[in-house]
Amino acid sequence: MELTQTTSLRGRLGHNGGAFMPYLTAGLAFDQGHALPPDVINMHVGWTIGAGVEFAVSDALSVDLLYRYTDLAPQNYAGPDLGFETHSVTAGLNWSF
Repeated sequence: MELTQTTSLRGRLGHNGGAFMPYLTAGLAFDQGHALPPDVINMHVGWTIGAGVEFAVSDALSVDLLYRYTDLAPQNYAGPDLGFETHSVTAGLNWSF
């Protein structure tokens, strides 16, 4: 069993403290689950919430660090229903133009 496609639609609320911006994020989460055998594919829908910090390196470049918790509703895979809870930490670069 694996989750193969992760998508989220989130809002973000933060406090602009100059070069440093802590923020909270929350929204809908979608993920495609794939089980072999049998060859079953299901779409899981759920919610996600997280907290992060963005630090401006320059006027155009910022570094982002985000923790997210995601809870996905159960789906049937020719046996017991399986739901998922995930924790993720991501880092990113943002370029503004």
